Amino acid sequence: MEQLEFAHKYIYRIENHYRYTIDYEIVLDSVEKLQNCLLNINNNINILLMPLRWTDKKFIRTMLYDSYRRCDLAMFTTIGYDGDTEKEARLRKIEKYFYDFRVNDDNISIVRIHIELIKTLIEKRNIHQAIIKCKKYCSINNYDALIEINSFKTKSYNNIIQKDGLYQHEYIQLIKKIKNSGGPDI
Repeated sequence: MEQLEFAHKYIYRIENHYRYTIDYEIVLDSVEKLQNCLLNINNNINILLMPLRWTDKKFIRTMLYDSYRRCDLAMFTTIGYDGDTEKEARLRKIEKYFYDFRVNDDNISIVRIHIELIKTLIEKRNIHQAIIKCKKYCSINNYDALIEINSFKTKSYNNIIQKDGLYQHEYIQLIKKIKNSGGPDI
């Protein structure tokens, strides 16, 4: 939970500084620290934390990896301009990686939604309850927008976080199950 709080702090810094070229270094530093928090969160999800909740853990790891990838893209993006023009272009790319109007149009990043869902999923008993509680953060009309397609587990190479996540078809089945059970409109 401590790492989740740190992650939330870094996300807040990113959300408040990504619009200003002068704050580019603050954003980059926050993205790097956030990525370290995501790795620590992954390392702390163990059998004792959520016993017999395999799907919940896989869902958490899929969101963690999606956020991790977004941070990775943000840290290593270059455009090819000079000086402040380059910083401005990089910040626009970071905005593109962290925000999607299909998920939320209230200046709340997808990464913050992931962290809120993870925190709620750990506190609650199941995914249905977590999504209902986090409905205020995201109005998901297109559930594919919450997790980018390259963040799902694959049969080939998998990152240390990704390898314990959900396959895309498992995620789609999970979302359909929640919808069909009278869960929130996601």
